[in-house]
Amino acid sequence: MYLNEIEVIPIAAESLGVRSLCTMVRTPDISILLDRSAALAKRYGLEPHPLEYQALQSSMGEIRFHAKKECPSSPSHTITMITFVLDSKTVSIT
Repeated sequence: MYLNEIEVIPIAAESLGVRSLCTMVRTPDISILLDRSAALAKRYGLEPHPLEYQALQSSMGEIRFHAKKECPSSPSHTITMITFVLDSKTVSIT
């Protein structure tokens, strides 16, 4: 999905078979990998389906690919402020 010059790419999500909100956000200046994690869990007392395990493996591969390629990334649920250096300027996001 594009919002003007910002590209938002869901990497792993509930609708993709895993518990996650991993998202790549790209702008002309920087790319950020948000919430770089994925997991499975019991639902209605049932263990995850074998297809969900395949989705988890695939999602973790995608996350690793983007984590190596894109920088920086934010730790999941622990970040309160991100600071970037863009063209010799410091930009803080809170």
